[in-house]
Amino acid sequence: MAPAGDGLLAADAPAVREIKVDSLGPLVLIGDNVGWVDLEEFDPYQWDSSRVMVLDPDTNKVTDTDLFTEGVQLASSGDKLWATTTHATVKDSQVVEETENPLQRIDLQTGEVEVNTTLNGKPTGIAIVQDSVWISNSADDFVWRIDHGSGRVAEEINVGAKTYAIFSELGYLFFLQEDEAALLVVDPATGRRVTEISSIDCPVGVTSGVGSIWVSDCGGEVVRLDPATWKEQARIAVPSRPGSLRYALGRVWIAHSSAQGLVTRIDPSTNQLVGDPIEVGGHLQDIVVTHGSIWIASEGDEAGKEALIRLDP
Repeated sequence: MAPAGDGLLAADAPAVREIKVDSLGPLVLIGDNVGWVDLEEFDPYQWDSSRVMVLDPDTNKVTDTDLFTEGVQLASSGDKLWATTTHATVKDSQVVEETENPLQRIDLQTGEVEVNTTLNGKPTGIAIVQDSVWISNSADDFVWRIDHGSGRVAEEINVGAKTYAIFSELGYLFFLQEDEAALLVVDPATGRRVTEISSIDCPVGVTSGVGSIWVSDCGGEVVRLDPATWKEQARIAVPSRPGSLRYALGRVWIAHSSAQGLVTRIDPSTNQLVGDPIEVGGHLQDIVVTHGSIWIASEGDEAGKEALIRLDP
């Protein structure tokens, strides 16, 4: 079979390795390493800083860093790490999310917190596009554009919807909306809405590959979109509940967030699933790709053990 898109082709039965960790937050690539915030140390009620952890793909070993942040949602660019989150307090025995929350920029070489500012809203996701950092906001109809150099809020851009996640693919920003089952597409060059895709009932994840946008629908499908027209090219039925997805090695890899802990793959040349589902266990979350491997965060099985799953095609 010919390679699909990137000159490489994933094997139909990849090797699976499980690397146990104490606690996992959302994954981020820090250089070639896999990074995350140690949520065992994170307390959303105390606003304490937590340690950033990294895994070296050459050794499969997890190490502590000297990096600390108040954030959980991470993005890295060059020698800088950006972090944000929505904190909470308890008032009258009720959990109340704060509306003033941290945004930090950390120097990866020195560990210095170079930017430590407050966002008036509820930051929920973060992405870097060229010289700007974009942050979704579930409290209001605007998102933030942060100047990468100064670390200051450059703009609060009204996108017409509360948003809880953000993805950067093929030169566009994709926002998941808080109150509507729709995918909002924004041009980062202008900050303007390009389109709103409402045909996907429950969008969860977004990736790009072989010139298409791929969106996981928690109802049990992956939808392929043409970014030239925003029309659907295909709908592929997948088992259980698809979550995060990523195109790599000629396949679209899907992490399923249901209890079975399944990973499935789509061949873009046929729009069909390839091979049997890979059962790795746990509730699967983020996917990143580095060192020719697929890395997936598993929130844990019934015993509560969290792990990084490494798939070597």
